[in-house]
Amino acid sequence: MRQEERDELLLKIYNEQQEMKKEQQEMKKEQQDMKKEQQEMKNEQQDMKSNIQNIEKNVKQIEKTLYKVKDNQEEIYAILNVMDNEQKKMKNEQKETKEELTRLGNTVTRIDVEHGEKINLILEVLVGHTDKLNKHEKRFEKGKNIIDMQNCKIYGIEQKIKK
Repeated sequence: MRQEERDELLLKIYNEQQEMKKEQQEMKKEQQDMKKEQQEMKNEQQDMKSNIQNIEKNVKQIEKTLYKVKDNQEEIYAILNVMDNEQKKMKNEQKETKEELTRLGNTVTRIDVEHGEKINLILEVLVGHTDKLNKHEKRFEKGKNIIDMQNCKIYGIEQKIKK
């Protein structure tokens, strides 16, 4: 082989080496980029694990709260049942009270009708007796005044006689 051919071959080998070096550098760069991406993915994975753990904690807290709510709900239903029963009792008592008031009203009306005239007569008699009593009191007062005047005159006469 001649020198030119060798030079040409060497040049070709050299160029191929240079090209392989470039490819190798590119591959190295790609490998570094991939490592970075892999690290980022690893970090993201750790963040996701942390988020999942937080979510699991929150879910446990929510479950506890739900159990408490369920217990409270059962208590509320029990209280509502008691209140409903009490309300029914109160309605029955109110109905009985209304019925009793109606009976009392009817009784009062019957008494008023049956005894109203009698009471009116008694009141009229009472008024008449009161008028008579007042007249008698006036007459009695006049009589008392006359007696007092007569006593004064008698006393005056007695005093004159004693003198």
